[in-house]
Amino acid sequence: MTPKPKIVCECLKVSEAQVLKAIRTKKIRSIKDIIDYTSAGDGCTCCHPLLREYLEREGSVEDATCPRPSAP
Repeated sequence: MTPKPKIVCECLKVSEAQVLKAIRTKKIRSIKDIIDYTSAGDGCTCCHPLLREYLEREGSVEDATCPRPSAP
């Protein structure tokens, strides 16, 4: 039985594997880059601390912050 992928962005159902692959192959440096390439973090933003942790762990941090979108 294949294990279920770890979902890091519940809003958009993006897995840890998808985020890490993008960080490693697309030279991602910020949460905004993660959002642009995977959509993770583009919903409620609760996963931003975890996304920042992945950037730091992979040594890919340029500016790991991403301002929260303004309410309309």
